[in-house]
Order: sequence, then structure tokens, then C-alpha cells
Amino acid sequence: MFKIGVEESVERAERDTTNSVVTINRSALAEAERVGRGSVEPFPFGVKDIVYTKGIRTTMASKLYADFVPSFDAAVVSALKRAGGVMVFKT
Repeated sequence: MFKIGVEESVERAERDTTNSVVTINRSALAEAERVGRGSVEPFPFGVKDIVYTKGIRTTMASKLYADFVPSFDAAVVSALKRAGGVMVFKT
């Protein structure tokens, strides 16, 4: 059920016409599949582009950080992932 929510969130982010989505997590569907194998249903979430996300570009709306990819998740992202969340997009 929630895997559909993740898939729908990715599709909506791809159709964004307001330029509010900065980055789409292309591995979100695979992550939802992995999370869905456990005892928790995956749920989609998004974070601001100032929040560190391991392996996903974090620009902080700055040219200085245009290619910055953190090597770790921020505490809030880690907590949401432990709870079954799948980071779908950054705004």
C-alpha cells in the first residue's frame, strides 16, 4: 500500500511545474521495496536541500555546493529511515 505512496510521490515530483523540487531520489522505489520486506510499511518523505542525505546531492541553493554529495545522513533523515521512511525528494 505505502509502496504505491512512494511511487506516486516520485511521479508527482517528476511532474512538478513550480520548480520547488530540486532533487529526486532515483533509488526511492528500490528503497521502498527493501523497506517493505520488513515489518514496517514504507512511507515517503521529502526534506529541504540544506539537510544532508547520504549519496544524494545537497546544494544548499549555492553554486559553491552544486556538486556536494554528503557521506552521511542528517540525524532527522536517519531517524525517518529507521521508522520506515523513504526520502523521495528535496525542495
